Amino acid sequence: MIRLRGVSYTYPEGELPALRDVGLDVAEGEICAIVGANGAGKSTLAQVLAGFCPHFEGGELDGEVHVAGLDIASSRMEDIVPRVGLVLQNPFNQISGARFTVREEVAFGLENLGVPEREMGARVDEMLETLRIDHLASRSPYELSGGQQQLVALAAILVMRPRVVVLDEPTSQLDPAGTDLVFTALRALRDTDLTTVLIEHKLEQLEQYADSVVVLADGVVRAKGRPREVLAHDELEAWGVGGTRFSRAARELRTRGWWRPDVEIPVSLGDAVDAVRRLTGAAAVRPAAVEVGEPAAGEVRLDWPVTDDGGSADLEVTGLRFRYPSGVTALDGVDLTVAPGERVAVIGENGAGKTTLVKHLNGIFRPSDGQVLVGGWDTREHSVAQLAQRVAYLFQNPAEQLFARTVRREVEFGPRNLGYAQERVAELTDAALRALSLTRFADDHPYQLTQTEQKRVALACVLAMNTPVVILDEPTTGQDYRTMQTLRAVVGMLAKAGRTVIAVTHDMDFAAENFDRIVTMARGRVLADTPVADAFLDDAVLREAAVHPPQLTRLGRELGWVRPVLTVSDLVERVGAVADI
Repeated sequence: MIRLRGVSYTYPEGELPALRDVGLDVAEGEICAIVGANGAGKSTLAQVLAGFCPHFEGGELDGEVHVAGLDIASSRMEDIVPRVGLVLQNPFNQISGARFTVREEVAFGLENLGVPEREMGARVDEMLETLRIDHLASRSPYELSGGQQQLVALAAILVMRPRVVVLDEPTSQLDPAGTDLVFTALRALRDTDLTTVLIEHKLEQLEQYADSVVVLADGVVRAKGRPREVLAHDELEAWGVGGTRFSRAARELRTRGWWRPDVEIPVSLGDAVDAVRRLTGAAAVRPAAVEVGEPAAGEVRLDWPVTDDGGSADLEVTGLRFRYPSGVTALDGVDLTVAPGERVAVIGENGAGKTTLVKHLNGIFRPSDGQVLVGGWDTREHSVAQLAQRVAYLFQNPAEQLFARTVRREVEFGPRNLGYAQERVAELTDAALRALSLTRFADDHPYQLTQTEQKRVALACVLAMNTPVVILDEPTTGQDYRTMQTLRAVVGMLAKAGRTVIAVTHDMDFAAENFDRIVTMARGRVLADTPVADAFLDDAVLREAAVHPPQLTRLGRELGWVRPVLTVSDLVERVGAVADI
């Protein structure tokens, strides 16, 4: 169904090819996952397969690209679109118009293909039910959470029944239950001979759902094979992928001499359970005193010029209710107190009210009822500009907060408007650019960068403001292994400096590894507010919030360990304490 031979592609303004001599075969009905570091060429490959490169982007395409029976280079887009569907990385960019409801959005492509009205309605209803968004049918896509928008964008492509679908990180903003739903739907659609190319950073799901995995690095295919073979490859970290948490823990154990050559590197949960039982001889593991969030060997550490000028501020939310103009109640009586210096992760299903809650902390939203205090300031009595002195906010979509002509000017904007002296503005700006590996982009326009690079620019803007409270809304979206290591270091650095860090996240592993406290939400309410060690013990709460325990926590459960496993370091120390080597 897909055949690439000697494919290279260079963007119009590019000095070097984004893809180099790529060869790839994907059979009909196959689910092929593409993994790699940010900038490896994954999104470019997706757009080449769908014809956007070169037909929209321009540039130079060499080699043979055959998809769904079409020679992509010589075919017209009106011939490609019915056969090859592309779901973009940012669903906001794929929504057709504010006048549409979700139902109209999903039907839009069918209208353009001339599908009869009766058939169109049946297909739309079926797709809404398949992705469990039928309850959103009459709402505007712009009123939805990022994860809900992602499901709408996916539905709008799948409903057209293309022969090939190319998905650029389709689950990046979804809760764990939503992620499983998408992967299950894609597996079910194999019965219709749908061929899927899936760009994904969630490696743990690929072993279960993908038929093959391709590793891209620097525009070159480095490996292709069955998921278990590729995801256990020793070069994954060198290629900027890192591997699953199970394989990373196994490699760390091997480095320490606590592994056996007759035990394979595990990729999946089942493999990891078997491996640990063999290593420990099924012995009772002594709990090791490992601090949550302790960096493992080789992880990123940052030197940040934080001084007392950042200050501190406590947060107090009492009886908070919020209704959108449409009448939808997003928050229904939320109480929350956060002390200075705490690290708090807010988790829960898509549409639970997580983003709505944190947007009250910097005044973007004002309570319909209840009260929000930031360092004693009532947010209803202070402007967003005033509250920015105390709270810096990283948006889900970086395009919502980027506007300057260069990356440097973008990062300077916050501290300059907070009244810092020019010397301090320069110091904070340079430090933020270094911390996020953005110095080489300092003179570039932010919109010339990829979405993941824009996300790092937005985070640099937040860091440079040096506020007592930092809010990170889905900071891990679209980020590769190396950037995740940097992000982890950023959270630790801010905590060490006494800053309060609040993160909205669907990444349970990120939450477990980096935060002291977990607030779990569903339907606009707080279901639980617990220390991280207790956050994933109540199965009833997890089911109601549509989240799953972190991968390593599930491993510990399978092994019958009482104390939860939260980090790779935690697992390594426990296994190493009794490894039967």
